[in-house]
Amino acid sequence: MNPQRKMKAAIFGRCLRAMRKAEKDADDLTVVQVESVRKCRKLFFTFVRDLASPKPKYADIIERALKDIHPRTEYCISTVIRDVADVCVTLNRIEQGRRRLEDKKHTDALIFVEFLKHDFGNHPSPSSA
Repeated sequence: MNPQRKMKAAIFGRCLRAMRKAEKDADDLTVVQVESVRKCRKLFFTFVRDLASPKPKYADIIERALKDIHPRTEYCISTVIRDVADVCVTLNRIEQGRRRLEDKKHTDALIFVEFLKHDFGNHPSPSSA
């Protein structure tokens, strides 16, 4: 497996553990868990930059994950970027020891990160991810 994909899967895995703990009590995260969430948020920012590029290499993976979460939503590149940015907001709130006003946002972000962890950890790269 591509080492970069393995690294991304590891970042998602650590973030997932922190997000699950934050579901119960966002103030109860350790410094290491907050750092894991921060790294994951920064990784999502790289995805936003990639999605805005002329030839995005992660668009298929990200769109597939979003369609699993919201199967009836029609996605274009703008709505994909919007939803990835929304996950960044959720992760930022977790870093701050806060929660989103809607629990659904936290749940959607958790499912999205879980899907990406699985996809980056188990499948060959789409193009040298």
